[in-house]
Amino acid sequence: MRQLVSPSGLHRFVGPISCVVRDRLLEALTIVGPTGLPWIDSRSDQWLIKELIRFERGMTQHYFECMRKQRILASSLILLLTLLTLLTPTTSANQLQIWDRLQGTAPKGYVLLLRHSLAPGVGDPENFRVDDCSTQRNLSEQGREDAVALGKWLQRRQIEIYRIESSRWCRAKETANLLDLGRVSLNSNLDSLFQETDIVNHPKTKRVRQQIQKHREKTGLLVLVGHYVNIGALTGVGVDSGESVLVKAKKNGEIRVLGSTPDLGRREIYKVSLFETHFL
Repeated sequence: MRQLVSPSGLHRFVGPISCVVRDRLLEALTIVGPTGLPWIDSRSDQWLIKELIRFERGMTQHYFECMRKQRILASSLILLLTLLTLLTPTTSANQLQIWDRLQGTAPKGYVLLLRHSLAPGVGDPENFRVDDCSTQRNLSEQGREDAVALGKWLQRRQIEIYRIESSRWCRAKETANLLDLGRVSLNSNLDSLFQETDIVNHPKTKRVRQQIQKHREKTGLLVLVGHYVNIGALTGVGVDSGESVLVKAKKNGEIRVLGSTPDLGRREIYKVSLFETHFL
């Protein structure tokens, strides 16, 4: 169905009118009549007027069938939203339960994939240079506060840190440093793949996947600070700015998502397709 661009000239619209639109127009017609609608031109919109009157008189069986399906769909959506509302607290709790088990330990094989904190904008400027932060998107004050808050939350877990690595992008480096969990090492394999096409099979993605797999036999939490597209390519999970997922490789090399960091009152984790268009 094409989108209506303007209310005038509706007689040139090709394709079916949605049930909802028809329903609302008919309600208006019962009050003011077809020529009482201010945007209807009685000379140029004769087609629409006749169509609406025809539906108003109930002469088209398709309309009623359409409305029946619309009501069924609406009922299904209400049920789905109700279930999501009921399930959300449990899901969030499950994502955090693992941290209770890891608290105060030197966990074996666990890796934290953290997306850099809030850095307003999309992608990077055309004059981007990896060695010049002034040519890049950088953390906002909110982003810095979020990174510090997450770092303090992790410190309270008293989990032994194996190593902290970061993308060479300034917003990732600053996020890693603000966590205050230890010395930060740069890893070019974590650099943003925003401009790439096949990110799942990209050499950098493969090398990070291998790093996670090799960490399976090592103790201490490995923290990797990077970007949305990179984390999505590895896990199929989308993370908000300043949020992370906790993963561990299975014996067969598959990377499992076992939990996430808390939203700290501002963020939310969500599943996405790897082909979503909001890769920041």
